Amino acid sequence: MKFFQRWLFAIKINSWPKMLIPFFWGQSLGVFISHDFFLPPFLIGFSFTFFLTIFIVLLNDFWDQKVDGIKRSLYPNSGSPKTIPDGILPAIQLLLVGMLAGVLAILLSFFAEFFLQRVSFGLMGIICVFIFLLYSAPPIRLNYLGGGEFLEMFGVGFILPICNLYLQAGKINISNLYFLFLSSLSFALASAIASGLSDEVSDHKGGKQTFVTKWGNELSKNLILGFSFVGFCFILLTPISHKEIFTWIEVVFLVVFNLILLQNLYVLKKKAVTEAFLDIQHFKSKLHLLIWGNFLILSIMFLGKGWVQF
Repeated sequence: MKFFQRWLFAIKINSWPKMLIPFFWGQSLGVFISHDFFLPPFLIGFSFTFFLTIFIVLLNDFWDQKVDGIKRSLYPNSGSPKTIPDGILPAIQLLLVGMLAGVLAILLSFFAEFFLQRVSFGLMGIICVFIFLLYSAPPIRLNYLGGGEFLEMFGVGFILPICNLYLQAGKINISNLYFLFLSSLSFALASAIASGLSDEVSDHKGGKQTFVTKWGNELSKNLILGFSFVGFCFILLTPISHKEIFTWIEVVFLVVFNLILLQNLYVLKKKAVTEAFLDIQHFKSKLHLLIWGNFLILSIMFLGKGWVQF
């Protein structure tokens, strides 16, 4: 594997929609609220999310190398390769590049505060970095104490879109959009729980407490389906607080999209049992299509509605 391929693998580019969709959704809400679009906040928001994602991905691998090594020893011929245990890149390189990316994300947040006049955005950047440090870094390591899913829910489902909304709009006004953020939080929690499905045995042996290691495969999948359905319901409840936000055609499209994928998830979950890695991957892929698809659709809708008004 060549140098560039090693780093492309290490930053897990296929998982980036988990961060990029909240970025795009937050930016589109900013356009919708302000009835205007500015390119600098969009580019700075993307760059901030870019560095933050690299920081999270690389340092998570660095601090999880013990449980990753356990999984590789348990299943030497199953699952995807692990960056450090499989010798794709040395741990020290992941640590240094990850820390540099975190520093750049913070510096960029202060640049945005002064260049775009976004009061306290530097502090918001520090909070974003600190949330991840609480998640995976010693000595707290909430991801090992049973609180990682809730922290991910808060960071991905609320903080990241709020940061990008603020960058684009210059203000935070979500008083009539709170159902959408409740939906985002519900879907983010479902995604966070699903992350532990394929690592159930190795996480348990490595002392990592997650929803899956505590409650088991079957209950965790039911919770994933439950939170996904709740997230869908919150989207449908949005017109209660913002009466003209959706047309009836958009509502019908969202209902059909969600019901089809929720049904697919229900069918796939039967085979996604412990250690059935391929079936778990199919289940998670369909879940990601549901979550990312919903908020990509909503982002395009809000961008279009905001665009029409300016």
